Amino acid sequence: MKTQAADLLGIAQAVATIHQMAVHPWPDIPDEHRWSIELMEELLEQTEQPPRELSARAEELRDQAAQTDIEGYRDAALALADRYEQAAAARLASA
Repeated sequence: MKTQAADLLGIAQAVATIHQMAVHPWPDIPDEHRWSIELMEELLEQTEQPPRELSARAEELRDQAAQTDIEGYRDAALALADRYEQAAAARLASA
């Protein structure tokens, strides 16, 4: 019974973390290209990748963002990294 309570507490904490995460906004793109962002978000919601892989990809994107002077690329990489972290947290919460 204690294990189940601890599991439920862990899930509740992960869900709370998801809702508190600050997320970089997507860069402004023309309306005709917004489908790509919507598709990416849908794919992240449906992914079967484990949380560890999602977090690792988020870290790679942050590293790439830190190494570029191209503002649009940096902003997009940071926004995508945040969404990978959200997906990782959501997978942990549903485990």
